[in-house]
Amino acid sequence: MGFRFILGFVIVALIAVGFNFIHQHSSFLSKGETVNMDDLLKAKEDFPVGEFVHVDAAFVMDCFASEESKINGITSQMDSYYLVILKSRYAVAVKAASVDDIAVLEKGLQDTLDYMDEKIDTFDDVPLEGKLVEMTDSELIRYYDEYSDECGFNDADSQIKVEHYMIDMTEIRTDKFLIYIGLPVAVLAVAAIVIVVIRKKKKS
Repeated sequence: MGFRFILGFVIVALIAVGFNFIHQHSSFLSKGETVNMDDLLKAKEDFPVGEFVHVDAAFVMDCFASEESKINGITSQMDSYYLVILKSRYAVAVKAASVDDIAVLEKGLQDTLDYMDEKIDTFDDVPLEGKLVEMTDSELIRYYDEYSDECGFNDADSQIKVEHYMIDMTEIRTDKFLIYIGLPVAVLAVAAIVIVVIRKKKKS
């Protein structure tokens, strides 16, 4: 009875400490450090390829491609690709998979359509956050170019500059992964060590 009580107390205490740490550092963990791409583009700097960025899109165009990932025949993830127009008049692609991210993009798309149909006079910019990468998949680039052609962005008189960059919103930040996954694993590992030590002392 005494052993079980001590063991339960130790595990609960360790878990409480872990959750308290996450709660106290929630601001840092939820945001992380990102590059303000709006500021860089305004300053005529190069695109920060390979960096985690945050940027505002002025317009969200339609989803021009989707890709299904399967494991043992079961769909594990559905990636959707959108074309967006940044406030700096650059067109880039956005890759999204989570329900929340797609909801934000779909709302931006609907607002864009309503604005073009003159149903609304203005709407909020669409905040985007993810890893900026260069598009390398030839088939994806073909769909992207075809859609940007349909939109007229590649016309000689277009004020939009189409770039083959993509904001990948599905990329996992290493620091967040280590904290959210590593911390609970560490807590359980410490709990397991405590159990072994207590049992050895009890046997001796």
